[in-house]
Amino acid sequence: MKQAPGGFAVLIILWMLALLALIADRMIVVGRSEVRIADNLRAAATAEAAADGAVFEGIYRLGLPGPGGWKIDGRPRHVRIGRQDIVVRVEDERMKINLNAAPAPLLQALLQQVGMPSGLARIAGERIVATRVQVPSAAAPSAGPFRTLGQLAAVPGIGRETAALLASHLTLDDSGGVAPGPLDPIVAAALRQAPPPPAPAAAKPVAAQQKKPETTRTVTIRAVVDGVGASSFERDAVVRLGGPSIYRILSWRADRDV
Repeated sequence: MKQAPGGFAVLIILWMLALLALIADRMIVVGRSEVRIADNLRAAATAEAAADGAVFEGIYRLGLPGPGGWKIDGRPRHVRIGRQDIVVRVEDERMKINLNAAPAPLLQALLQQVGMPSGLARIAGERIVATRVQVPSAAAPSAGPFRTLGQLAAVPGIGRETAALLASHLTLDDSGGVAPGPLDPIVAAALRQAPPPPAPAAAKPVAAQQKKPETTRTVTIRAVVDGVGASSFERDAVVRLGGPSIYRILSWRADRDV
């Protein structure tokens, strides 16, 4: 029995329609994925821009006198930018441990507080001190005092993960002075655990007329987008306030990255 020539044509047409349907379905799936990716990128960019705007809002309000101004007290403040709700905290850098001045036992105690075993923490603390007192050379161009907290990740035994855990408890501010408020629990525990430093030599009293008022303050402004119905984002900015330039941004970190 011979099959009609038209049967082959119908079969080919059916196969072509099935192939076109498969291609169209694949294009729809890819298109939907691209749209989702674009939406996620837009949400992430919006959250980042809102957090950055909240940081500059904080800088403005810290210099604003009167009821509209902010104090450096660490308490949460809510800032609304567009549809984003951002929680902003301003912390004094003197409430943290100075990476370029802390002795090895205090660094060891801080490392233990963020989860590093005692033996490894002792070695890592000694390596941090050895790195910052080393003279820069061609073999070690980044040696010497730390210029950014990100350099801490390059110290053997630290790494990016531990450096990120330490970032919110460390400072590079060298203004000294007594912390103006309660320390965060990690810093307070490290200070209790570390042996007390030797007592400094008695300084000569300074006459009242010779004392200079504090003209600069170094703070961390932390802006966190809550992520409810949007992308989450956190911006940590270390800012020096006052002086001839009014403010200077010393560090600009995202999501606790260092």
